Amino acid sequence: MKKSLIILFLINIILLVVLNIMNFYIFNSVINMFIFNIALFILIIFCIFYQKRTKSIRNNYGILYFTLMCIILFSFSLSMPKYTFRQAQNLILKNEGLSETNLDDKRRMNIKMINSPNFFIGKAYLIYVRDKEVEKVYIFNPIRGEYHLMK
Repeated sequence: MKKSLIILFLINIILLVVLNIMNFYIFNSVINMFIFNIALFILIIFCIFYQKRTKSIRNNYGILYFTLMCIILFSFSLSMPKYTFRQAQNLILKNEGLSETNLDDKRRMNIKMINSPNFFIGKAYLIYVRDKEVEKVYIFNPIRGEYHLMK
């Protein structure tokens, strides 16, 4: 494998890992990563077949590869929720007049949203708060920034 192909291959692997880590830690896994993961795996396979082509076909492969990579990154940037999990927690704490000591940070969960306006985001954040010895659970829509008390 040529150096340039190894670099492309590593870029794809790194991008695959980084996007999934971002989704898990920053957005609490509310982004549906299936399509992005499939697209990145296709680009990884693309790198493998790229080396076996003639120079003229490789030029077309390069243009196609770059176009697909741009589409993946652009789609991911459009699919990101308006609010991160941490921003959602802070908004609820601020609006409900609570402090961070009321927050149950160990429970990071989400729940399926019905009729989500974003194809890539099908879940809402569940935010657990203790207020005067009573546990409250808020459902936070990461797209609109709306939340409701569940219990």
